[in-house]
Amino acid sequence: MTGTTALTGPSTGAVAALACDVRLAEAAEQARAGDYRQALATLDLLPADHPDRLDLVARIHAQCGSYAAAEAAWREVLRVRPDDAAALRGCALISRIRAGRRLRRPVPITGVAAGAAVLGVALLWPVTSTVEHGLELPRSAVVESVPEPEPEPVPDRGSQRLDDLARSLTTPDVVVERGDSDVRVTFREGLFGPDDTDLTPAGRQTLERWAAVLAGRDVRVTVLGHTATVPGGPTAGGSPVALARAGAAAEVLAAAGGLPLTTFVVGSADQSNVPHPTDQTRNRTVTLLVVPQGG
Repeated sequence: MTGTTALTGPSTGAVAALACDVRLAEAAEQARAGDYRQALATLDLLPADHPDRLDLVARIHAQCGSYAAAEAAWREVLRVRPDDAAALRGCALISRIRAGRRLRRPVPITGVAAGAAVLGVALLWPVTSTVEHGLELPRSAVVESVPEPEPEPVPDRGSQRLDDLARSLTTPDVVVERGDSDVRVTFREGLFGPDDTDLTPAGRQTLERWAAVLAGRDVRVTVLGHTATVPGGPTAGGSPVALARAGAAAEVLAAAGGLPLTTFVVGSADQSNVPHPTDQTRNRTVTLLVVPQGG
């Protein structure tokens, strides 16, 4: 007797899981575009206790500065997944922000209304992302690149101030370029290891050594993180690894330079804007844009 094999389609559970993934991706795309209200509405269509839904809800609330709502969502993630690394990091960082130990200054983000974005270091995006090697980001990641500040008009005497500032910031570890309204500081060597958001020992020493020139200065410093680009990887849009690197560098610069964290604004540079086009290993670094303040 010849047997027959029944052909069956995907199970109901598989279809439901796929639909959930589609909703999550849709909400992440809406959040990436700055439409947080619609993103939250989309997430409301998913089961309320879905950990990935809660994680993205937390990230959106944190992005909008609603720390209590973000922490509540991450606490729900931990109720379902007690060892969830991203939720643990998020709750810990919110605690540090409330204690005044982390920067709360708004970070400009392309396409987002002014004041709607907050610091995302190790909070909005997992620091273990492998985006530097061209792999996909977590589906709940909301990544935006931060454009370099538009040149601001400076008073007549500003030219001399910028010249003086550029000379004072020059050390053997960096290349200094004086712009129309700021001074760009580019580190000659990479400061981070591959895919790493922690400074190498040599990178930390370089930052601490250079930060001595900031001591006592009335300046504002934009710290832009970079990643090494690889074939097949993202070519635009910013990176959570780059953003986390900027945050790590800002903390070291603030401590070593004796400046408050509010002196620093952090962001992810676009992948197309690298300081060392011919040597990708040196692009695991940060670029600084230093603007004099006061009279």
